[in-house]
Amino acid sequence: MIKRFNRYVFNSLRVAIVCMIFFAFQHIIPWDKMPTAPLGGKIIVGVIAWAVWSFMVMIVDAQDEKGKSI
Repeated sequence: MIKRFNRYVFNSLRVAIVCMIFFAFQHIIPWDKMPTAPLGGKIIVGVIAWAVWSFMVMIVDAQDEKGKSI
């Protein structure tokens, strides 16, 4: 019961993190100016997006491995 509750809390936190990141990407980054942005700005946005994606994939993989072992 506690393991299931821990997984529920963990998944809820993961959804909250994804929603906050999506909100930040939509409201903080001026997407309409991205085509004319300098190359350095495009690279920074790309690296941040890649890092967030990699972090979320790492969390999902770890959680899947944890779920298989239970």
